[in-house]
Amino acid sequence: MCCLPVFFCESLRVVLASHAHTLAVDSTLTESDQNDFRRFLRGLLMHSVVGASLGGVCTLIGEPQNLLIGNAAGWRFVEYFLHLAPVSLPVLVAGTFTCILLERFKAFNYGHSLTEPARSALTAHLNKRYKIQKDTQTLARLWVQAIALGMMILALVLQSIDIGLLGLVLLIVITAANGITDQKQIGSAFVESLPFAALLVVFFTVVSATQQQHLLQPVFHWLAQLRAIEQPSWYFFTSGLLSCISDSVFTATIYINEISDALDGAVIARAHFDRLAIAISAGTSALSIATPHGQSAFLLILASGLARRITLSYRQIIMMTVPYTLVVGAVSYVCVRYALP
Repeated sequence: MCCLPVFFCESLRVVLASHAHTLAVDSTLTESDQNDFRRFLRGLLMHSVVGASLGGVCTLIGEPQNLLIGNAAGWRFVEYFLHLAPVSLPVLVAGTFTCILLERFKAFNYGHSLTEPARSALTAHLNKRYKIQKDTQTLARLWVQAIALGMMILALVLQSIDIGLLGLVLLIVITAANGITDQKQIGSAFVESLPFAALLVVFFTVVSATQQQHLLQPVFHWLAQLRAIEQPSWYFFTSGLLSCISDSVFTATIYINEISDALDGAVIARAHFDRLAIAISAGTSALSIATPHGQSAFLLILASGLARRITLSYRQIIMMTVPYTLVVGAVSYVCVRYALP
């Protein structure tokens, strides 16, 4: 799920922002140790975002576009998993082996270890900050967050509540249960996400203009002229390419609406619609990791203070996702082309 790397990003940001152990000012760490720690964190963060994206292909709640596609296709949680399994499971295995090989051979700026001075500084900070056994208030807060996480997963799996309403409920439950009831306390939590929210507004504007002006109609017209057996692989490729340029959620919205209209107009059969929906889901999830535009987690990380602290740039993200994009793209294309029923 895209919220997992975002949570991981926020955890790292809090650690690096600690007054006692901010790497930029900690006199116990040399410049070389600080650079090594930043390289380690960059690799760790990139693995987490890519891993969440590849795992997100598998389930209905794994990625935001999965919910859109699942609702349009009428698939529940188990149905979605079974339909995507011929593609999602090989992709997950291929991504896992890619991660192992990158760490083993230290390629593409991966494979950096946590140095002992950095480990000692980080351990000292965590021991001081999270003494759960002696701090019942901290333990209670962790239990509240764990219960809220369970509520979120259960509600998403059962699809028993609207996504927006679920987020509002969880926000109220977590803040109120932790004793945060002042607007000033809550407001500061949204500061980091303001640049990301601005990007979302821009993307929504672009997608709205694209739909209103029918800019992708030539693409859909060309896809419709292909043989039925070739369409899933080309839907996969074109939706994935557009996800790299814009955003996976918005690309999936345009594509799934197009094939839904074709199904309602009896232009395509239900079985063919299912194959195209699988191809769109795989393309917008697997290939969208090629650029920060494709994954909202990448954009949020870039817009946050963490990217500056660990010197993670737009270009570095693209370079570090190249091996994943090539391996996962090839595996998912083969599965879409030959493994779908």
